[in-house]
Amino acid sequence: MILQDDREESAERIRNTLRKYNREFFTDSETINLYEEDGDKLIGGLTATRDFDSIYIDYLVVDQDFRKKGIGRRLILQLENIAREKKVKRIMLNTYSFQSPGFYERMGFKANLIIDPVFSNYKHYHFIKEIL
Repeated sequence: MILQDDREESAERIRNTLRKYNREFFTDSETINLYEEDGDKLIGGLTATRDFDSIYIDYLVVDQDFRKKGIGRRLILQLENIAREKKVKRIMLNTYSFQSPGFYERMGFKANLIIDPVFSNYKHYHFIKEIL
């Protein structure tokens, strides 16, 4: 019987089951979390996963009140420094047209896939940046 709900616990259970399976194959993997706070308020953060020689940005967020202040740029630059230290060849991510794809282009990412439209009138982008 197929069950359905919208609980975060169910989603985490499914993710953890796949992660456990993937660990058999992804033997060189780690999570990278970078963030900036103002007092005790999270004003920007990035979570990524490194598997072997690639990093995938899962989430990047900057609080609306703190945008255009260089926080996203600092997060990406710090991730690139980590990538170089770990001999990573590329950083990848997915984003949508309402999430500032131009920011990633200015940071040197290249769109290698665009789906237009993916839903409503929005575009979906897959970006990649080669690390030298």
